[in-house]
Amino acid sequence: MTSNGFVTDTPNNEGKVKTNGFDFNGSYSHRLGGIGSLSANFNGTWLKHYKVDNGLTEPYDCAGFYGPTCSGATVASGAPMPKWRHKLRTTLNMPSGIGVSLQWRMVGKVKAETLSDNESIHGDNPLDPGLHIKAQHYFDLATTYTFGEHYSFRLGVNNLLDNDPPMVTSGNAGLAGSNLCVGGCNGNTYPGVYDPLGRTIFIGATVNF
Repeated sequence: MTSNGFVTDTPNNEGKVKTNGFDFNGSYSHRLGGIGSLSANFNGTWLKHYKVDNGLTEPYDCAGFYGPTCSGATVASGAPMPKWRHKLRTTLNMPSGIGVSLQWRMVGKVKAETLSDNESIHGDNPLDPGLHIKAQHYFDLATTYTFGEHYSFRLGVNNLLDNDPPMVTSGNAGLAGSNLCVGGCNGNTYPGVYDPLGRTIFIGATVNF
């Protein structure tokens, strides 16, 4: 209150996001005599917390959740936020110029934020599908062949087991907070996180002059 009897209520930037976790990275290579060389590379991320305090409601943690708030425009993710995800690629390179690699992509489980006890993200109208999304596992197989110094050919299959993407509900217009398909969601799934097309095959060639 000012001396003139007016209230000073200017905006304050009180919101903040605090996230922590661990990134893991490792690689290994071993010579298999005349067979060639075997190598492995691992990248993993453990999201321990993704805490949001908008200065207005009770602070909430989006780690392990997704939904209207945690996957919408409110936070930076725009997608489900599993606590664990990783990629592991193993590759065998042979003296003949042939290479074979297998990659394992894993996206950890998440659940709808509407199931949370936190009043800021809890919803009274949780609807399936998508209340619980299981961990998703994808396997990618690729082969390469190098001929001389100028030619390289590659052939591969992504999502070898043809896993379908997990489906989430777009809710009911009459039930507030029931829409779980927000932010980066398209076609009732999150194509930026899960493979939306199932198995895909690619082929390519490179010529160096």
